[in-house]
Amino acid sequence: MTGLWTPGGDNSSQNNDDLASRQNAQQEAEMTAADEAFAGMSEEEKAQALEQITKMRAELLSTPSRDIIGNHIVGFYELATVHLSEATSLEGAAKESRLAEASLCIDAMAATLNGLGDRLEQHKEPLSAALAQLQMAFVQVRNDDAVDGQ
Repeated sequence: MTGLWTPGGDNSSQNNDDLASRQNAQQEAEMTAADEAFAGMSEEEKAQALEQITKMRAELLSTPSRDIIGNHIVGFYELATVHLSEATSLEGAAKESRLAEASLCIDAMAATLNGLGDRLEQHKEPLSAALAQLQMAFVQVRNDDAVDGQ
């Protein structure tokens, strides 16, 4: 690496001016979006909204990232179960569509768990167990169609 690592990749010192210009443009766009979000609000309402945003940020910053990520993984689980539940009452293409949606959620859950591994600490084991149960449920719902078709 010859330059500074950023989430966007390796930046040489020659690209730093371009990077600064892009960051300034992004900040201006974010400020414009914030102005639009507060459009029509009184100054008191804006102050209350900003206070609430500040409190939410502080809460996020005080929560370990692994806890928040674990919660998002649980969201994948819950979404998959909704699709699987719906799939049990459907047939044909509608059922396959629900199974495909459930499969995407299961794959997202597995990819996140496998990608982060032990970094999830105390969340890894229960989430891995939940993933295994979800995968078995998926197979059961998919196989119910095969059994019903015989």
